Amino acid sequence: MIINATTNQVLLTLSTAKGPGFQFLDLGDNTFEPPFPSQSSPQRVSEDVAIDPVRHLLLSATEQSTYEVGDITDTTTPKLFENDTSGTAFEGEYDSSAEDCTTGVALATDEFTGNLYLADLSQAAFTAGSPGTWTAPQQLQNFPEFDSFDAGTDAVSVAGDTHIAVVNGEFGGNLFGAVVLPSVSGSGGKVPAVSDYIACTIPNTPGGSTFETGDDPHTTTAYASPNTGDAMALVANSHPPTWVAQIDLTKLLNTSIVPRIKNGFAGKHTCDPSVNLETAGVVKFVAVP
Repeated sequence: MIINATTNQVLLTLSTAKGPGFQFLDLGDNTFEPPFPSQSSPQRVSEDVAIDPVRHLLLSATEQSTYEVGDITDTTTPKLFENDTSGTAFEGEYDSSAEDCTTGVALATDEFTGNLYLADLSQAAFTAGSPGTWTAPQQLQNFPEFDSFDAGTDAVSVAGDTHIAVVNGEFGGNLFGAVVLPSVSGSGGKVPAVSDYIACTIPNTPGGSTFETGDDPHTTTAYASPNTGDAMALVANSHPPTWVAQIDLTKLLNTSIVPRIKNGFAGKHTCDPSVNLETAGVVKFVAVP
């Protein structure tokens, strides 16, 4: 589920009478709107859906390589559009959906790889139909350091209007990353791309145990701090969750705070392991009650 704060609604993914789909809950009067099925083929929904409250869009990237986008200007009569990338250079096992709503750059993770899918929805062309289709400048961008994440890239979340996103795996593992997205939308067919990124390890929990990332649907989210404006990530551990790692992604990407090493790769995109991320003010742990 995900909350649309601008409309005071919750979007849920669920099984409808016509297959996997969606339903809105109005938090004002606790009433449900009629559910509606996904129109992707094969019919699936994303493990983590996203909402663009600026463009009034629902985003649902599926493991079957279809990125479904819904026009939810009127949530009772949504219009669904499909981008099926199967058999193309953009094909992937999309696990989670996200978007930088200030620019319209949409993302999806690509399970079991170090890839991220990016598309510029500000340049998207939507064609009506049953279902409709959409196309936009798009790419699969590879991050070799992310290949080592447990199950590859799985969770992704953008921290407000900071143009910074957190990425991590699932089902255990303590590796994660941060990526810097374009600060403005493209034009003239320009394909969106990540300009900088870093891969790191979440420290051991205060009890001394190795941090184990949660399962799916993923225990990861991001936000812009109302106090500092920094991009912040929250990652919970699992079985059951006992700790939430609060990560300052802005500080993490600052090389004067967290120096980088090559770690066997072409560029310097890995945290220097000699840096104590807790002492540096990058990571702190919050106990789950």
